[in-house]
Amino acid sequence: MKRRVVIYATTSRAIKTFGLEREELIQLLGELHHGLPARYQAFRHRRAVDVRKFFFRISVQRKGGGQHVFVVVVDDTTSPEHPFVTNIGHSIIE
Repeated sequence: MKRRVVIYATTSRAIKTFGLEREELIQLLGELHHGLPARYQAFRHRRAVDVRKFFFRISVQRKGGGQHVFVVVVDDTTSPEHPFVTNIGHSIIE
């Protein structure tokens, strides 16, 4: 089954505040829309306290060195065909 990822508007607005370079943003969005569905089975067991959601981790190389690390909260119970990205956290590892 092909899954189409849905990103909440609040999550999209949060991504805009991270100050990512264009290439970094493209990598992040690629991982959200292609990496998440491709690795869905491997990550769906990492449940949050709210068992309707799971965590998905993404690392993107920083243009100036280091990494951007994102922890994504995904709701896959509302619609099995459409994982909803409900929240995202961001940190930088030098």
